[in-house]
Formats: sequence, C-alpha cells, structure tokens
Amino acid sequence: MKQGDRVVVRYVEALAASLARPGQGGGGTATGQAGVARHAPGASAPTGTVGGQVRSTVTIDAIDKAAHTVTFSGAANRAQTVAVRDPEMQRFVDTLKVGDRVDLAYTESLAIAVEPLSR
Repeated sequence: MKQGDRVVVRYVEALAASLARPGQGGGGTATGQAGVARHAPGASAPTGTVGGQVRSTVTIDAIDKAAHTVTFSGAANRAQTVAVRDPEMQRFVDTLKVGDRVDLAYTESLAIAVEPLSR
C-alpha cells in the first residue's frame, strides 16, 4: 500500500428459499460454514474475502399476504417474523401455507481490496 491508494470494501448478502421435500430437511437444525481467502503472495495489491453460509429448515407458522410478512420457527423453536420485499420472493410466499417446511440458505461475504486512486 502507498499513500493515495484507496481501500474498497464490498458487502453482499443473499437469502435463498425452497420448499423442503417431505422426509427431508434438518428438522429445524441450523448448519453453517465459513471461508477466508487472501491475495496470493507477491500480488501487487492486498485483497481478502471472508464469507459464510447458514442453512436451516424452518416451519411456516403464519403468513400475512397483505403485509408481505412470514412468521417461521426454526432451530430453537423460536418464532421470527420477516418482511418480504422482493417481488419474486413475494410470489414464492404466495405459494406457501401454514405448516410448510422451507429450506433456507443465508449467505454473506465481505471483500476488501486496495486499489490505486485513478487520476
């Protein structure tokens, strides 16, 4: 790094949901994984990425289609209500009913890079 370089930070998160097949799913248990990557030795600028993913099978407890909210319980049998803002996910919620089991995968990553300041 040298004076004038800038540090760029990017954060991304995503949630994927699908109906759990009968007899499958983790019974509400949550599993996770994480990873770290960094620049190769001798690279011209330092970079790094860290990310993780949590997977869980949840049970739908309530759906409010007018408010676009879904209440579900998962690993700790604790109810959680979330607002669904994405139109595609709202269409997915319209297909659900109370008692359905849904597989969720929440992914997030953080990337940091040093880039020369363009002049």
